[in-house]
Amino acid sequence: MISKEELRRMFDYRDDGNLIWKPREGDEHFNKIFAGTVAGSRQSTGHRVVELYNGSIAIGAHRLIYAWHTGGWPEIVDHKDKDSTNDRFENLRPATRSDNACNQKVRSDNHLGVKNIHRKTNGTYQVRITKHGKQVSKTLKSLEEAIKWRDTKLKELHGEFASTG
Repeated sequence: MISKEELRRMFDYRDDGNLIWKPREGDEHFNKIFAGTVAGSRQSTGHRVVELYNGSIAIGAHRLIYAWHTGGWPEIVDHKDKDSTNDRFENLRPATRSDNACNQKVRSDNHLGVKNIHRKTNGTYQVRITKHGKQVSKTLKSLEEAIKWRDTKLKELHGEFASTG
């Protein structure tokens, strides 16, 4: 991957979470169009993607920002607040795919609007939480009980990546 030093030659980082193209020596065309502008373009997912080396590779700005600061290229760079448009360094952390899956918003097709809980036909509430392919489940009488049990289990199983939605 690209070194921290190379990234710092190409970009400045602003505290608002944007990478800014630096001027390139001897490349007036690039400098006229791009130098001093925000690098990349926003995708439909909310992620900003930056094309490098004349478009030969495209990398998420959040990954570039993490590497710009640390020099590291973890498997996944997770947005702590689940907002893919918030690329400020303090909002980014290394993660595994499993960790990243834990830190997700409530799905749009969730009828109850509460993550990890669904209402059964008998009126009880079933909580299901998965981590590393293993599932824990419990059925409770009230939504309040289900939320309380879910929150405890999420913290236990997902740690800092626990997300209630």
